[in-house]
Amino acid sequence: MQPVDRSFVMQMHVDSNDMSIVRATVDLGRNLNLRVVAEGVEDAATAHLLGEIGPLIGQGWHFGRPMAPPDLVAWIQARPDRD
Repeated sequence: MQPVDRSFVMQMHVDSNDMSIVRATVDLGRNLNLRVVAEGVEDAATAHLLGEIGPLIGQGWHFGRPMAPPDLVAWIQARPDRD
């Protein structure tokens, strides 16, 4: 798994250099047949931009706050989009 550091992800919508680094890291991960995880996805706008770059995993408060394991299980089971 190839992470994209949150310091680049969080500023990619306002800093073109960070956007370039995110795109390059995602491309590198894909070319190496790795799953790519974007860390620090804190809002819908960032999630949307990442979705335009291509298929990757997002991690951050936009998707869910830190929680205890029993709360996580209940949260996952309650999601309508789970598979």
